[in-house]
Amino acid sequence: MRKTLYCQTLLVLLSALSFAVLMQVLLAERMAVLFVRFGNFEKVPFPKEAAHSYANSIAGYLLGWEGELSMEYDGTDYTVYFSEKELRHMEDVRVLFQWLQSLFFGSFFLSLLYWKRYAPLIRKEYASYLRSLAFCIGLLSLLCAVAVFQFEALFIGLHRVLFANEDWLLTPGKDVIISLMPIPFFVEIAKSIALSLVLFVTVYSLAMRFVRIR
Repeated sequence: MRKTLYCQTLLVLLSALSFAVLMQVLLAERMAVLFVRFGNFEKVPFPKEAAHSYANSIAGYLLGWEGELSMEYDGTDYTVYFSEKELRHMEDVRVLFQWLQSLFFGSFFLSLLYWKRYAPLIRKEYASYLRSLAFCIGLLSLLCAVAVFQFEALFIGLHRVLFANEDWLLTPGKDVIISLMPIPFFVEIAKSIALSLVLFVTVYSLAMRFVRIR
């Protein structure tokens, strides 16, 4: 019984976390707002007015909708301002987002199958399910709280784990990506991920309690 609840909890958390990260790219409008808010446009060779266009281009590229990164605005191709190192790093990030999409769809549909198979048990032991889920969410919330105060160290450590090369080591004021998306940009993204995570888990858990899958 507990094994069933723990498996369902794990699947929900995996789908929630991958969904929360993917949402930061899917919401291109918000990304554009953050570009304008945090980007150092004195060092970025793009006009600030085209932030929405940049955000759509980056989102389309990372999610696999566009074959290559193309930063065009008003008839000018600004992609030439990216170094080879930056383009390689963006390709690595694109691969990461492809894995995230697979993780989301895989864990989400497995959780639905699990739910359909064990719905009576999950409803019967709903309080236990919520306790295990709340514990995991609390742990993630604690990590987010620590990240607020030690974000740069955590950000660097995460990059060392996720990327096998050092193409992510970019220079502020010289490389376009880090000038457009400095550390405060990612702090705001981390807050949004935490909020999206809690929202997804809350809605999904309520659905598990009241919605019947036939």
